[in-house]
Amino acid sequence: MIAMIDPSDFTPPYNQQLCNSLGVLDQKVILFGSKPNLYSPVSFRYQPHFYRISERLRTLPKPLYLSIKGFEHSYNMQTLYWNLRNLQPKVIHFQWLPLPSLDRHFIPQHKKLAPTIMTVHDTQPFNGDPSNRLQVRGWLNSLSTFDHLIVHTVYSAEQLIRAGIDSAKISIVPIGSMDVLPETFRAPDLETKVILFFGNIKPYKGLDVLLRAVSQFEPELRNSVEVYIYGRPIMDIEPMRRLAQQLGIGKQTYWNLRFIEDKEVPDIFAKANVVALPYRAIDASGVLTQALIYGRPVVASRLGGLVDFIENGSTGYLVPPENPEALSEALKSILSDPQLQLKMAQSAYQRAQNMPTWTQIGKTTLDVYQKASRY
Repeated sequence: MIAMIDPSDFTPPYNQQLCNSLGVLDQKVILFGSKPNLYSPVSFRYQPHFYRISERLRTLPKPLYLSIKGFEHSYNMQTLYWNLRNLQPKVIHFQWLPLPSLDRHFIPQHKKLAPTIMTVHDTQPFNGDPSNRLQVRGWLNSLSTFDHLIVHTVYSAEQLIRAGIDSAKISIVPIGSMDVLPETFRAPDLETKVILFFGNIKPYKGLDVLLRAVSQFEPELRNSVEVYIYGRPIMDIEPMRRLAQQLGIGKQTYWNLRFIEDKEVPDIFAKANVVALPYRAIDASGVLTQALIYGRPVVASRLGGLVDFIENGSTGYLVPPENPEALSEALKSILSDPQLQLKMAQSAYQRAQNMPTWTQIGKTTLDVYQKASRY
C-alpha cells in the first residue's frame, strides 16, 4: 500500500493523476488530504484527515484561525502516524509539508514504518511569496529527513544539490499533462486575439506583469485584444482589478475567479490564441503542459524547467521575468501574425505528443520507491 499525503491539497490535479496512475499499475493507494470534493478517485482511495475543525472556522479573525489550524495540524500529523501504523504501508509519499519546521519532527516517526519520499515541486518554497514565511521556516532541514526526494526537472535537481542535498537521494520524475491529449488538433480562431492567464492566482505568477505588458500594445491591438483570467485567487485580487482599470484595459479584461472544473478546461483553452505565464519564480508548470496538449503557443518567463518545454519561435517565446516590455513584444508578435500563431499552435500540439504519459510517470515513481527502500 502507498500512503500519499498532501495535507492542504495544494496540488489536486497532480495528486489525482499520480494516484490514478499508480492504481492502474495494481498499487493500492490512499491519499490523505483535507478537501475530498476536489477529487474523482478512479483507482485510489481518498481519506479526509486534516483540518476537520479549522476548515469550519474560516470566518474567524485570520490570526486566530491560523493558530487553531496550526495546533490541529500538529495533532493531525500525530494521528496520521497512528493510522499508518495500523495500515502498514510499503511507502509514505509526501507531496507537501505545510509547516516544515514542525513537520520535520514527525518524519523520523514515519521512517520507522516505511521509506519516506518527498516530492519537491518548488525548490524555492512557495516561489518566494513573502506571506508564507512561517511555512518556509525549516524547509531545507525538513528535506534532509526523508529517505528520497523527487523533483520534476534537471534544474530542480541542480538547485537541491547546490543547497547541499546528496545527489544520490534525488530522482527526476517529469511532470505530465493534467489532461488527456486530444486525438485531433483544434486550431485557434485566427480572427480573435485572446490572451489566457490560467490557474490559481498567486503573487509569483505575475498577473500584474501581464496587465502592464498588454497596456503597452499599440492602440489598435490594445483595443482589439481580450485578456481572459481564469482561476481561483490565493491573494487579494482587488489591486489587480484596479491596475487593469488604471492601465486603460479594464474593458478588455475578463475575470472568472473561481475553481475551474476539469470538464471546462478544453473549451477555455480553445478560446485562447496564446497562453501567458509571466511567472516570477517556478520550477515546473502544469498549466504549461495543458497549453501544449491543447495546441496553444506559450509566452513564459525564462525560468526553471519552463525552458525544457518552450523553444523560441517554435512553441512560443521565453522572455526575461519581471519584464513587461519583452512580454509585450512577444505577445504582440504572435497576435499580429495569424500564420505564425497557427504554426506555433501546431508545434505546441506536436510537442505534447512527446511528453511522458501518466502510466510512464507511475512506473518511474515505482522505481523511485524501490530505490528508496534500499537505503
